[in-house]
Amino acid sequence: MNKVLTLIGSLIVAYSSWAANYETYVYNVCDTDTLRLDYYRADEENAPLMVFAFGSGFMAGERHCEHYDKLFNFLCDNGVSVATIDYRTVLLAGGQESIATVEGFCNALYKAIVVAVTDFASATAYLVENVKQLGFDPTKVFAAGSSAGAITALQTELSICNGELPGLTPDFNYAGVISMAGAVCALGEPEWETTPAPMLLFHGDADSNVPFNKICVGDIGLYGSEFISNQLTEVNAPHQIHIVRGATHNVCHIPCVDYQGEILDFIRAVSQGRFSRIVVIDDAAAIPQQYKTEFTVEDYIRSNME
Repeated sequence: MNKVLTLIGSLIVAYSSWAANYETYVYNVCDTDTLRLDYYRADEENAPLMVFAFGSGFMAGERHCEHYDKLFNFLCDNGVSVATIDYRTVLLAGGQESIATVEGFCNALYKAIVVAVTDFASATAYLVENVKQLGFDPTKVFAAGSSAGAITALQTELSICNGELPGLTPDFNYAGVISMAGAVCALGEPEWETTPAPMLLFHGDADSNVPFNKICVGDIGLYGSEFISNQLTEVNAPHQIHIVRGATHNVCHIPCVDYQGEILDFIRAVSQGRFSRIVVIDDAAAIPQQYKTEFTVEDYIRSNME
């Protein structure tokens, strides 16, 4: 009996220790969807805050996975609070038949991104409204994400720059954006009406899920890290792009484990007003002898549906 009680006690302690890493809040209810966020609170007062959106192609996904949790705990241990959020994943809301054609898939993707951005902005607004309780610095909020979440973070920043997010206060902008294999979606080439926040962009040039440069179908295009970096360079907007040559879409996860220090350095530099340059990291350490960098629209759709 004592052994059983001891085992139960140890399990409770272990669970409590794990659960103490974050607090869960409901930030919105949309029809039947209850949207939550988990808040990892750094020990420092007025810490920077990273708002993070998960990946999985706007079809599924969850706030936690091994890769994300390692990054969240690392940042929290180093003075950066983290909020990892739910958002609605509606790519398949119209059923499989709605994405049976290239045009149908692109239209469904565009609508899914709009919904995700709405939720990302709503979560950000909730966090800012509760800043006194949560204890972060509202001038040092970073938008971040992996894959579909990276698209969401970038698209939210694009929407802010173009005055398309009335749910956020007119003077709000993120301090920075961290994208792991992301892109922006636009009707025609994306235009930034105001200069975007500093960005840290990770991408592999052999990514067949999210384009490294761009892919277009009619008026709808998905514009990846290389394209965004070129746009930012033209207007001398501070950013850092980390290109992993020969890497596929696994760059949506690699930074969470292998480039944690780079992410922390970016957050600290921006928070301290020290990030004012354009930096290109061209990582050619593990280039395969031959690899593919050109993909068709059908290739991208196939990779995302596998």
